[in-house]
Amino acid sequence: MRRRAGAAFMSKLAGLPEDAAGQTPRMTIIGNKQILIQYPERLEQFTDQVVRIQLPEAKICITGKLLEVKELMPAEIIVEGTIANVQFDVKREKRFG
Repeated sequence: MRRRAGAAFMSKLAGLPEDAAGQTPRMTIIGNKQILIQYPERLEQFTDQVVRIQLPEAKICITGKLLEVKELMPAEIIVEGTIANVQFDVKREKRFG
């Protein structure tokens, strides 16, 4: 976590977007046919109708028809098919006090 905060600070100091210096997850959606997710933690579930992907601070659930995991690499996952829905389940921050 500290390394991620340090990368965010350095990129902000240099005037770059936060994700330019670190491994902040990114998602690129191309129409309703393809999703590229960079820096996932793991692929939790995949069928031809549901794909669940764990990110450091959230889960992504992709639903649709004829879904396929076209690429599964440590740095990215590519899902293709007819995408109907993309849902984010964000982990809640712990609050103290």
